[in-house]
Amino acid sequence: MSSAAKIIPDEQGLQIKGDLVYATVSDVVSCSTMLLKQFQGESIDIDCSGLNRLDSAGIALLLEWKRWSLHNNKTFKMVGVKEKASSLISTYKLADILGLN
Repeated sequence: MSSAAKIIPDEQGLQIKGDLVYATVSDVVSCSTMLLKQFQGESIDIDCSGLNRLDSAGIALLLEWKRWSLHNNKTFKMVGVKEKASSLISTYKLADILGLN
């Protein structure tokens, strides 16, 4: 069973807590859209230190946030990425796109 993902805004960007997986990602989309529109910084950090699980649906959302940052002329950076999530992102050959390298 997946624990609901929570997106918490901070001064640097967004913190992810819980599972960012197919069962939880739809709840995060609308919340994160609103939070991103309110974000005023020039760089947006996605803090993944509280991320428990990640699957392809979660990666799709991370890619959407990356696209949003490019469209809004903001630097996108993922921080605190645990090894399992990093390995999955690398398996999909998205480490460079999501700024893990």
